[in-house]
Amino acid sequence: LSEAELLQNCIFILNAGHETTTNLIGNALAALQEWPEQKSKLLATLGTQPRAGDELTVAEQACMVAALQRSLQDGLRLQQPTAEVEAIETHISFVLVAGDFAYKFKRAINPGFLDFTTLAARRHFCEEELRVNQRLAPSLYLDVVDVCDSPAGPIVGGGGRVLDVALRMRRFPDGA
Repeated sequence: LSEAELLQNCIFILNAGHETTTNLIGNALAALQEWPEQKSKLLATLGTQPRAGDELTVAEQACMVAALQRSLQDGLRLQQPTAEVEAIETHISFVLVAGDFAYKFKRAINPGFLDFTTLAARRHFCEEELRVNQRLAPSLYLDVVDVCDSPAGPIVGGGGRVLDVALRMRRFPDGA
């Protein structure tokens, strides 16, 4: 890696903040240094996958999550007038915490070490996260839900066109 690439990756790791993610990124970079032929293959494939016409862009997904946050907020206020929907962003996820539930979305991004740019990929990785974590915390990790289009905007479930998917979890206790 060039000095600029190393610096950029170090800044990215520092910004990631999460120990597991930081370890995974660091180990991935070390592995790519150890096996340069694999690094070359990886670099050759970046950006070569065509974008399907109906896939969300990063900006479209952010707008959809914001609209869903407002929709969840309106529904939650019917039950608890002072309740708020909290939005949490990480470098690879959006999380909406609404009442007793949290909805975790994979960002429609490809930073090079993973690819969530298609609905099918986001669904796959949500299902994998559910499969792995449900074994250890079945009461927290519930299911993978569709976020569908509706006349009122995006909703969880429903019969409209599927816009995105989310991992639905029980709300973690504050500070957990």
